[in-house]
Amino acid sequence: MTTNAHSIASQLNSSGLLRTQGLIGGKWQDAYDGKTIKVYNPATGESITDVACMGGRETNDAISSAFDAFKCTKLHIFMNNNIMYSELEAEIGED
Repeated sequence: MTTNAHSIASQLNSSGLLRTQGLIGGKWQDAYDGKTIKVYNPATGESITDVACMGGRETNDAISSAFDAFKCTKLHIFMNNNIMYSELEAEIGED
C-alpha cells in the first residue's frame, strides 16, 4: 500500500466512516467464519482495507433482525396514532 492509499484508509478510519464489519441486529459484527475480502481503490487498484465477507447466514440474520425491527416500528406507530386519535377525540368531545 502506498503512502497515498494508506493516507486515504487512515483518513476514513479516523473519520469513523470506514466500517469493516457488517451490521446485524444493530451491532457491527465480523463474518461468522472470520473471512474477509479486500476493498480496492478503483482509480489506482490499491488495497484500502479488508472487510467482513458476509455469507448466507449473516444475510439471513440481518434480514430477520430488520424484519423484527420493522414489526416493532409498525406497532409503535400504530400505538402512537391511537393515542393521538384518542386525545383528539377527547378534545373534540369537550367542545
